[in-house]
Amino acid sequence: MTFFRGVLWNTLTLMNENFFSLLFTFILARYLSISDFGIYSYIRRIITNISVFFNSIGNFSFNYFFQKNKKKREEVFYTIQIFTIFFSVVILILLIHFTKHISPSDINNFFPFYIGFGLLLFFTLFQQYSETLNALFEFKKKFFIKILRSIIQLILLLILIVLKKIELKYIFFLLYITLTLMILISHYLVKDEMKKIILSFALIINTIRLLYKKASYFLLAVFLNLLLNVLIYIFLAKFSNSKAIGIFSYNLYFTMIFNIAGGGIAKTLLPFTSKRGKNISTNLWISNYAIIYISFIIISFLFFVYDFVIKEFFKKEILFWEGKISFLILAFAFLFKLVSGNFGVVLNGLGKTEDSFKISLFTLLAFVTISIPLTQHLFTLGMSISLLFVYLFQLIIGYIYLRRNLITHSFYSPYFIVNKILSKINE
Repeated sequence: MTFFRGVLWNTLTLMNENFFSLLFTFILARYLSISDFGIYSYIRRIITNISVFFNSIGNFSFNYFFQKNKKKREEVFYTIQIFTIFFSVVILILLIHFTKHISPSDINNFFPFYIGFGLLLFFTLFQQYSETLNALFEFKKKFFIKILRSIIQLILLLILIVLKKIELKYIFFLLYITLTLMILISHYLVKDEMKKIILSFALIINTIRLLYKKASYFLLAVFLNLLLNVLIYIFLAKFSNSKAIGIFSYNLYFTMIFNIAGGGIAKTLLPFTSKRGKNISTNLWISNYAIIYISFIIISFLFFVYDFVIKEFFKKEILFWEGKISFLILAFAFLFKLVSGNFGVVLNGLGKTEDSFKISLFTLLAFVTISIPLTQHLFTLGMSISLLFVYLFQLIIGYIYLRRNLITHSFYSPYFIVNKILSKINE
């Protein structure tokens, strides 16, 4: 039972932030109009993916330099923080400048975009503090910050509902307040380690050299994957309108449920099914088939309750082909993405980051080629269909690169996987 309790806590830790995020988005989907929900999702998509890229750089840099020379932690912390904030400001200026060109065609008021894009600085700074806590092995403090942030967001959102102020500008201000509080609390938690502000240009040069030498292909692959995520919404904005983006966001919300549940549970439980490093192929395919089985169950359930949730909870009317059919197509597209994502993890673990980069590049080129004509003519449905083919293509080429690295396929039934897990629980 010790194993089971450990797995349970690991799963809760992994999924708590995603759970609160789903709950927060669920409430917004209920009270915002379809168009406003589309605008909110679009802005969050852009700033989240940009901050994730900076987070990847910070994560690699913090973990490497913090452990290499503990006496220079202050120098590392403030230098990388100032470095990433500077580039966040540059990107923010570009976003504001090009807002009219990347916003939905039916939008004339760009004020919500200007407010929303400003959150990029706060998200980036908050993520930097999170990675600092991670590098300092302060996992409990990081967990506390994530939970506190989610609870405060929900409380403020409920206050807006009571005051009947559920509008985009108030929601963005809510996020500003929450992130500012979290940044201040995070700074307090690391203040004993980061007392003196030090900026080192030499460290910036060393960081760039390190990233180029050890993580260039990995970061390029991350960048291309995040760029694809952003282009999904930019293409929808370019070739449709805010309502189409809102409908797509509802469908994407449903897919995130099984992504979090299927991917989170499998990745938490299945490393225990065999000894670490003993058999990469076995671990990979047990994980993949667990994700597939769990996802099929959740997708079937969500497809069954889709109309009820949209009409009764969200109080929206969506056409059958835009809603339910597009969701089903999108769900299988992201199932392919989940499995191919596991392929990428294995390739990176084997040091084949160049292969991961090539897969990401081919996937992006396929997406641009397929999605533009389909989205122009079929809007939400067209984007869902294009992602289905693109992520299937990614799955196929990922599998080809795995075979080149002698990772062979093995089939595992649900019965085998359950027995494997139960046998470990009883040990």
